[in-house]
Amino acid sequence: MVTRSVAGGFPNSNVDLQNPFDVSVVVPTILRPSLKRTLRSIFSQDFPGRIQILLGIDIKKNDAAVIDDACRQIPNNCAVCVLDLGYSTSTRHGGLHPAADGGALRTIMSYAANSRYLAYLDDDNWWAPQHLASLRRAIEGFHWAFSFRWFVDLHHQKSQIRD
Repeated sequence: MVTRSVAGGFPNSNVDLQNPFDVSVVVPTILRPSLKRTLRSIFSQDFPGRIQILLGIDIKKNDAAVIDDACRQIPNNCAVCVLDLGYSTSTRHGGLHPAADGGALRTIMSYAANSRYLAYLDDDNWWAPQHLASLRRAIEGFHWAFSFRWFVDLHHQKSQIRD
């Protein structure tokens, strides 16, 4: 098993990982090339607090260098914690758990999160810059919240909202 953390000011870690974060983002990945865009969308959030990104590698479809490349632009309020078990927990890739998009990784990383507030993002999706701030405001006083999604036609870059 490989674990490592990359914090704001890459490669100089200035972020205290023990101190709870204002929000944690759970991202299971198979290291798609789109992961770079996914991470950059988290890094560009207009969220004023500290963001922990838990990146769990299900299988390595591509080179893990995409993580280091994206983290060269990590802001000081973010930390990326990478978990690579060395095997897949998804039945899709020979594991034991039925969730095809990461097996048990969402659950494992949810328990590992160092925040009371969790958000989930797949490695082939991205967020608008105000997403975390608006979601954090929406959950105040409630046990959970959700947001609508925009589906984008990659060929034409046209989008439409879906729930």
